[in-house]
Amino acid sequence: MQSTHNPLSTADEPSVADTLRHGALYLQRHGWTEDQFYADSGIPAHLRQPGYPPADILGALLIAITGHRVDHPSDLRSDTPAGWNLYQRCINALADWIDHNVDLWHDHTPADDATHRVCCFNDQPGQDPAEVIEALHQAAAAIDGTTYHVNIVRYLAAHLATIPGPGGTR
Repeated sequence: MQSTHNPLSTADEPSVADTLRHGALYLQRHGWTEDQFYADSGIPAHLRQPGYPPADILGALLIAITGHRVDHPSDLRSDTPAGWNLYQRCINALADWIDHNVDLWHDHTPADDATHRVCCFNDQPGQDPAEVIEALHQAAAAIDGTTYHVNIVRYLAAHLATIPGPGGTR
């Protein structure tokens, strides 16, 4: 790394903000889906295509934390407690950001469970990849006090949607 480059985080463990950004980057590169962790979740493991499938917010965060597909968060809890802790902190931070910035509940009381609130945001009718990616970036910026420019992701998401393949699928 050149002396002019700043690392995302100086800590040994990635920060919550860094992990949210990595989740957003995963969605930008591999695509977004709803109603399941990964677009190919309904396909038996031995029949899935190799590589990284489109994911929902939770699936993208799991891959951002581990570097590989994790089919259920409970696997993370038993395999890497530090990863589980980071996952929980990311979900809680994102749920808090959603609660304060998105009119998701339409005057109803939000669910107590942070994971459920994040899933409801990801899976709400009319949701699109750009909104999900923006939410991850904006939540990260709110956590570490940086500035996020919304229009950049909208531009990229619009162009990704025109490219055939995983980045352009929903």
